[in-house]
Amino acid sequence: MLFTKGQKIFALVFIITFIVMLIYAYRADAKIYKAYYKNVWVVLISMILILAALVVLIKVLR
Repeated sequence: MLFTKGQKIFALVFIITFIVMLIYAYRADAKIYKAYYKNVWVVLISMILILAALVVLIKVLR
């Protein structure tokens, strides 16, 4: 037997508690996220475009 019954119960309780706390923390900070990270998608798209340009440049120069 890999894990005892007590270890399995502890893992299950830990995972459930961890997920509940993550949801609670996210909901508490959701208003802050909206205020400070309004246009984060623009940064993400810019980074993807820069990486794509870099890959194309490397392929062309080889």
